Amino acid sequence: MLTPKPALSVQFGCVDIKLEKLVHADAMINQQMYLAVGGAWGWCDKALWSLERWQAYVDGFGDAEVLPEAPLERIETTILWWRNKPAGYFELSLVGTEVEIRYFGLLPHAIGQKLGGPLLSAAIEQAWQMGAQRLWVHTCDLDHAAALPNYQRCGFQLYQTIAE
Repeated sequence: MLTPKPALSVQFGCVDIKLEKLVHADAMINQQMYLAVGGAWGWCDKALWSLERWQAYVDGFGDAEVLPEAPLERIETTILWWRNKPAGYFELSLVGTEVEIRYFGLLPHAIGQKLGGPLLSAAIEQAWQMGAQRLWVHTCDLDHAAALPNYQRCGFQLYQTIAE
């Protein structure tokens, strides 16, 4: 599925776990992680995208069908490796001084292994290092039951709740 690319690696306290921040945007990695992590949670907005559209997205041109002339955002992707296999990822979007945790999650084999909290802490730290003055995330009731409590444990507060 994934092969290591040039990246900035950070070790967690455990020798079996590392973070790999992609130095260069890689549409195939983002697509694979989106599908592998999000499949169980109903992520479908980008499921049918071509690799070319994914490349425009990771290059910062947004997710509209008609691409703007210049990038709108900076996308940073970080992969969590556990026991030498991909275990999860997060994707951050920087626009001005706001960072959104755009995608965040674990692969099925990593769920229940106490990796979500440290991964979220790493995402938050990376967002502040990007210069964020505001950090936010969307979640919904289709996500894992631990998602919202995990966000709240890390300091996120509910801003708006929408019932559909």
